Amino acid sequence: MSNSTSSAQLLRNKEFLSFLGMRMCLTLAIQIQSMVVGWQLYELTGDPFSLGLIGLTEAVPAIAVALYAGHLADITSRRKLILIFVSLFAISSAALWGVSLEVAKPLLDKTLFPIYALIFITGIARGFSGPAIFAFMAQLVDKKDFSRAVTLSSTNWQLGSMVGPGLAGVLLYAIGLHHTYLIQVILVLIGFALALTIKSRPVPESNEEGGLAERLSAGVKFVFNSPIILSAISLDLFAVLFGGAVALLPAFQKDILFVDEMGLGIMRSAPAVGSLVMALWMNRYPVQTHAGRKM
Repeated sequence: MSNSTSSAQLLRNKEFLSFLGMRMCLTLAIQIQSMVVGWQLYELTGDPFSLGLIGLTEAVPAIAVALYAGHLADITSRRKLILIFVSLFAISSAALWGVSLEVAKPLLDKTLFPIYALIFITGIARGFSGPAIFAFMAQLVDKKDFSRAVTLSSTNWQLGSMVGPGLAGVLLYAIGLHHTYLIQVILVLIGFALALTIKSRPVPESNEEGGLAERLSAGVKFVFNSPIILSAISLDLFAVLFGGAVALLPAFQKDILFVDEMGLGIMRSAPAVGSLVMALWMNRYPVQTHAGRKM
């Protein structure tokens, strides 16, 4: 069966289409929030250190819950987890919109704690929903279609990551901060509504024994005893670590390049555009030899 035929069959799967739509909305919302919060904080402080704190505030809770979130996705209804934590994301997004209103300006002039606290909540929501979303997708498609589903889902995410920052720049320039946050809230709510259209699936049976500590320990041991997996994770770790420099772009936009919000959106979209180009290249010319060295 050709790739195009397999993709066409997947796209006739209404629940998988709803899943893709949900993931696109959430990806756009995350990208918009990431760019807009950075722009807002730099406007308020003019301090690049405040931009670094954004990533730290979101990463700490996401990393802290990662192992337990994966465990929870194995023993709990994934749809239920998605709905709970997308709801939490919607609440934090709505609150960010609230503190961006003019009435909240006196509060933000005194402290930025409300913004960082809401980013922290977003980190928790993303940390728990991520494993559930990935695991839930596997329950929506046949095993023979799984690899193609992963490709479509990854491309969908890549497109959202590319469009999101550019869209945020256009919205900031055209309608301002408050309304841009409102658009983000609407996107999260649409994603939640799409998740509601997908039927729940039974929790997969597990042959693993032992409690939480034993299961988490087994997972960590598996990673460290699998050189290929450990190497791939380590490579991705350093790519994300050094790629995090894009968080400083609001400082470049305002103090070095002197461009408007659309310019910032284009700069934030550039890495995703590069990733998409590289994905298309590797799909046409896959790495077949010396993969580690080339990566």
